[in-house]
Amino acid sequence: MVAVHNTSLLCSEPTKSRTNDDLATNCATIIFSADRAYALFNNILLAQHGCLLKLNMNDPNTANEPEVNANILQVKSLGPSTDNTFLYNLFRPYGALQYCRTVLDNSRFKGVALVQYFRQEDADDAQRELVRMMVEIFLPE
Repeated sequence: MVAVHNTSLLCSEPTKSRTNDDLATNCATIIFSADRAYALFNNILLAQHGCLLKLNMNDPNTANEPEVNANILQVKSLGPSTDNTFLYNLFRPYGALQYCRTVLDNSRFKGVALVQYFRQEDADDAQRELVRMMVEIFLPE
C-alpha cells in the first residue's frame, strides 16, 4: 500500500475516547486519503504561489521515493462529468497510482485523462480489465 510520509504518526496516538477498533478504522481512512492525495495532487501547479505541490511517500531524510516503472496510460472517450476522483476510484483497484488526472484544454475537459501506475504489471491489469468495460486506453505516442 502506498502511504504518504507521516501518515503513521497521525495514527499512532490513541485518545481515551477511542477504542482500538475505532483507531484501526480511522488509520485506514487516513492512509486511503493520503494515497488518493498523492495520486491526484502530487506535482500540481499552485498558480497563486507560482510553484508545484510536491508530496513525498517517505521521509525525505531517510528513504528514497519508489521508482515508477510503468508507461503512462492515455484514457479516451470519457464522459463530460468525469473528474479526477472518479478516475482514481476506477483505476486504483488495480494498483498504486503515481498519477491520475483529467487533461484540460483551456480549462475545459475534452474526455481524455492520463493515468500512471508505479508498476507496469498493474497498468497491464487495469488496461486488460477496463477494456472489457469499454474504456479506451492507449499508450501515448
